[in-house]
Amino acid sequence: MAKIIIFLMLYVIVPPGIFVFARFLKEQAKYAIFGRRRSKTAIKQAEQKEGLNKKINKRISFTMSDPRNEPIPFRLIFVFIYLIGAGLSIYSGFSDSWKLLLISMLIAYIAVIFSYATANKIVVERDKVIKRMLDLKGSKMRFVNKEKGAMVTPETEFKILKWDEDLISPTKMHLYMPTDFDILEVDRFLESFNLVFGGNGQWIADDTDKEYQGFDFNAGVAAIRVSPKLPPIAMWHERYIDPKDIHWSYFPLALGSENGVPIFNEDEGATEHVLGFAVNGGQEKLSKKNGVQLGPEITSAPQVLIEIYCKYVGKLAYTGQVYLLAHETELLEHPKAI
Repeated sequence: MAKIIIFLMLYVIVPPGIFVFARFLKEQAKYAIFGRRRSKTAIKQAEQKEGLNKKINKRISFTMSDPRNEPIPFRLIFVFIYLIGAGLSIYSGFSDSWKLLLISMLIAYIAVIFSYATANKIVVERDKVIKRMLDLKGSKMRFVNKEKGAMVTPETEFKILKWDEDLISPTKMHLYMPTDFDILEVDRFLESFNLVFGGNGQWIADDTDKEYQGFDFNAGVAAIRVSPKLPPIAMWHERYIDPKDIHWSYFPLALGSENGVPIFNEDEGATEHVLGFAVNGGQEKLSKKNGVQLGPEITSAPQVLIEIYCKYVGKLAYTGQVYLLAHETELLEHPKAI
């Protein structure tokens, strides 16, 4: 039994230990050749560079949380390969076979190679995005640690909480604000952030965050998130004035990515957020009766409904191009920008 435990421990410790030992030998060789150890500045510069050990650890960390199941479940396969090696190391303890133990260690390296090969592309693209975010934060919000010679890393400046479906672009994060970042700079910072990273939706202050409601200057943390992306065209439809969902006193003006009156679009199979102007509290009462939660305000760059008049159709909405609801429809007026 003791030998089984020892062989299993060797399986767990030896494969990563070889990389650590190789790095140690590399440092000793440099010292022997150059006759001196590295300065503190050189050590900091080396820490900023990503060596093989860090690259492997980062890719394994990604693989262990990889949500992809297509074309194959990468995380399960990685765990399965590693467990095969662990099982073989246990069996080598039973049979007292060092040869089988070495084979199990080779299987552990196969798991590492699988992780590196399947996660490398996403991790590299993520690092590019994170580097750009770090640069923008330094220029538009400034870094938290401003001491001379301080090493700035993404971990010291922000924390990414959620990723987009492509697993490359963040959609929810906490930014650590410096003490000299003023509330008057918030809008300008978000504008710059959206200009560079707003391809998947608009970044807004996350008032729904449980820890920090938006820009929390007392805590020094800004919670931001990406609002759902708007449709490219806001086509007018009768459902926006359907008395089942919309009260007569509510005037629909635009479609938003959130807030407003939620209405289910049966054609698209998705919920739309109709933003508008309420003359009285009728819409709130109707939505409450229907069990629908209204949004508190109009936000997140609404897509304005624009209408034109046609011969056979009362009104038609479009944003940028003309779309007719019937082939024989004759246009009576040119569309006018609102």
